[in-house]
Amino acid sequence: MALTVVEGTHGMVITFDAATAFDITDYYENGVTVDSMEFIPTATDDKLIVTDTVAAGREMFNCLAATAYDNKFKYFPGPPDRRDKPYVAAANVSSGVKLIIEFK
Repeated sequence: MALTVVEGTHGMVITFDAATAFDITDYYENGVTVDSMEFIPTATDDKLIVTDTVAAGREMFNCLAATAYDNKFKYFPGPPDRRDKPYVAAANVSSGVKLIIEFK
């Protein structure tokens, strides 16, 4: 399985393989304005840590699944002109986890 990104008009869905990092600037050079993020695990103890810009950046979203059905959401209120640069290091995500990012 490889990292899979499905882009839409106002968001994207990333399915992780736990071997490949995800950098939003590979798709949107100047970043995006994030409205929300949804973590969709596939098993108990699946994890996801989204950082700002680089692997060692500030944590934007940190999740650990209690069960395979433990979806988690985070909303990002704020100005619509803010530019976010979500980054997920391969070591910070479990294989099969999905991240849905909705843009403003």
